[in-house]
Amino acid sequence: MDLPLYSYKSNQFILMEYPVNVLIIDNRPMFVDGIRNCLISSKVCKDDTISVSNSYDHALGIVLKRKSIYCFGIIIVDVSLNDGDLSKLDLEENSIQRLKDNCPKSKIIALIRTQDNFRILTIRNRIKPDGFLIQTELNQNRLKQIISLTLKNSVYYSKSINSVLNNNSKIAKNLDERDRSIVYLISKGFKTKELSNHIDRSLSSIEKRKQKMKDLFVFKNCSDELLLKEAALHKII
Repeated sequence: MDLPLYSYKSNQFILMEYPVNVLIIDNRPMFVDGIRNCLISSKVCKDDTISVSNSYDHALGIVLKRKSIYCFGIIIVDVSLNDGDLSKLDLEENSIQRLKDNCPKSKIIALIRTQDNFRILTIRNRIKPDGFLIQTELNQNRLKQIISLTLKNSVYYSKSINSVLNNNSKIAKNLDERDRSIVYLISKGFKTKELSNHIDRSLSSIEKRKQKMKDLFVFKNCSDELLLKEAALHKII
């Protein structure tokens, strides 16, 4: 016999008429199966209340088809579907935001594949997920805990995520999102002259920002390699 399922309101348990509807967005079948099995064995939902998508666009189509702000209680989304394709980072985040806009009552649990400090910060700032953790931190007990807390309108960020977000470096606080983007793209092998293709600023503006960061981190004419090393120490990248 299935255990009863509960949502939370005003710190009181309220029996739900149906199991939680969950949408999983991930393009790795084995990982999806693992989450599905955890959800079912934990009595969070039944197999027929789980929907799966391997792309953000397809997931948005599922949400729009249901035409309800209550269409999913939980959306578990891999924020790394394009896995390293830097030209699609904004597209990823905009797509997830559209999902959130069209299903505002859903609790968003974001999973990131690696501890990418820049991506962690931008996802938190732009998406503000209800749950956020690195995928290697996920297990059945933690998944149950996250879902329980998010349905109670609490937020769950893992220890690793909070370590990045709670960076108290004065240098880090002096950088805005474009500054961070410049350092991030350089760390991925982009040349300075290529950055204006990815950041909405002129080459001269980018060069000035880069020099400002070098002066903040080390000294104005230090190498890019030293800039990146210092940026990593301050958890910028």
